[in-house]
Amino acid sequence: MKEVVKHLLAENLKMVIVAVNLEHVDGANGLDEMIYNVIQATRDQRIPLVFCLNRFKLGYVTKFQGQHASIVGIFNFQGANDEFNHLKQVTQELRESFYQQLSRQLDEYQARLLRKENRFLDWQLFDRTSSI
Repeated sequence: MKEVVKHLLAENLKMVIVAVNLEHVDGANGLDEMIYNVIQATRDQRIPLVFCLNRFKLGYVTKFQGQHASIVGIFNFQGANDEFNHLKQVTQELRESFYQQLSRQLDEYQARLLRKENRFLDWQLFDRTSSI
């Protein structure tokens, strides 16, 4: 996690992949705060952010069998350009579909409450895809 944050702040990464089953750790410098900072940095730098798999499977495909990985940073996708571009496109389409479905399920009051409670969602994308 710390290595990804370090290289993200140095603007060396081309993509960030985050496991979806991370533990909930509140408080100053907790895991929630670190993940929020990673999400904000990827949005600010316009780096693709992909939520996928779980910690075990992400560790399995990126490290050695049996190890867990919470987050992975991609430095160079040379030789896998087609796969990178396809993953980027599919992620964007699924993210837009998610926000469209979310906006259809929420009324204006629920959307305002969720906006206050959940800082991880991309509210600018929600506003662009929303019909509220």
